[in-house]
Amino acid sequence: MDISHAYVTLKELFYAPLTLRIGAQPIVWGRGFIIGSNLFPTVNNTGNDRNSSITANEFTDFTAFDAIRATLDLSNLGGLNLPLTVDYVYIKNDENDVNSNDDVNTQGVNLSTKLDAASAEFETYFVNEREKNVGTATNDNFGSVNTLGLRGSAQPMQGFYTYAELAYQFGRRGVDPAGVLAAGEGQQAWAADLGADYTFANVATSPKLGAE
Repeated sequence: MDISHAYVTLKELFYAPLTLRIGAQPIVWGRGFIIGSNLFPTVNNTGNDRNSSITANEFTDFTAFDAIRATLDLSNLGGLNLPLTVDYVYIKNDENDVNSNDDVNTQGVNLSTKLDAASAEFETYFVNEREKNVGTATNDNFGSVNTLGLRGSAQPMQGFYTYAELAYQFGRRGVDPAGVLAAGEGQQAWAADLGADYTFANVATSPKLGAE
């Protein structure tokens, strides 16, 4: 027996709009394009499957993050009456040696809102992953990769759902498995996700047709 999720939630911490969650927890921003699953490091035997005990990793439920998450509800800020939420996460990707400054950490902040019109929702985020398990204090060739992103979705008509997301990544790569970049060398990249689907609500079993 093993445990995939184990966390404690503290609501109304310090004051009503703040919620704090600590422990091994699921974290999904939007459709999970940037943060949504810890499966990839698990496949590489460095995540929750620390003892390589799971053979079929693609079927595992060990997708949670060891994290601290603070969610601030700003819906009543300045009398705007707008569902505005700020979400901050601090993720411990890899502890490595105990009592050594060689961890891999991820931090991020997400600002999101929802609109009644067309059931629309929007969010923008910033994520930083810091790899201190490579490099030295002398050359400071630690990997530090930043990601900026925007996402939106809407339901312009009944049964029809559209979504789009754009992310820009920049920083220094600490380790390059392909051997193309030297330690500490800069990198940048773009990524986009576009999609739509339609649900045939008046047809038996309500089938859905989509493209992404």
